[in-house]
Amino acid sequence: MGNSLKATIALCGILVGAGWAQAAPSCDNSSLRGQYAFTLQGMTLGVLDPPTDLTATPPQPGMLHPFASPLPVTAVGQFTFDGHGSFTRVDFNMSNGTPTIFSTTPLTGDDFRTGQTGTYNVSSDCTGNIVLDVPPSPNPREIHIAIAVVGYGQRVFGVVASEHAPSLPPAIVPEGTSCVAGTGCYLGDNILLELTRNGSRPRDEPR
Repeated sequence: MGNSLKATIALCGILVGAGWAQAAPSCDNSSLRGQYAFTLQGMTLGVLDPPTDLTATPPQPGMLHPFASPLPVTAVGQFTFDGHGSFTRVDFNMSNGTPTIFSTTPLTGDDFRTGQTGTYNVSSDCTGNIVLDVPPSPNPREIHIAIAVVGYGQRVFGVVASEHAPSLPPAIVPEGTSCVAGTGCYLGDNILLELTRNGSRPRDEPR
């Protein structure tokens, strides 16, 4: 085979490869659409010093002041994404062995917390972020979650990047910090989430 023919074949291979790379699909907000069941597991470790730059997203708080003992957190629930950057969420959340339910917490008929809303953004590389507001209002708990989208929306892995609580029970607040209504506090979390898209019912599955 002549050198010119080999060069031509090699060039064609490069062009085809470049075309394939350009044609490869990418993620955006429409990658997340519909209902996703999720699980959450981890621990809240303590209270963080407030961030010095309140404009940063997510906020970057300071030093951790640990609780006497870390508070384990687990939850199951469901996100519903609209494909345009907004979502709603319901969950059943357990913190330190008890349900996280208060007298003002809105609930479904199955005692899942409801009324949770938020926004999300997915970049072309299939990473992104979620900002979740957990009632009660007017001072909801605000949680920032870093996410990685799998299979262009089939699954999502997440980690809590920042959490601001409107208040905490005084008995668990570490010495030298405060977390009261009006200012709240930032929490130090090690919490992972996993979301799975709810597919359609198989045709042969009985109803």
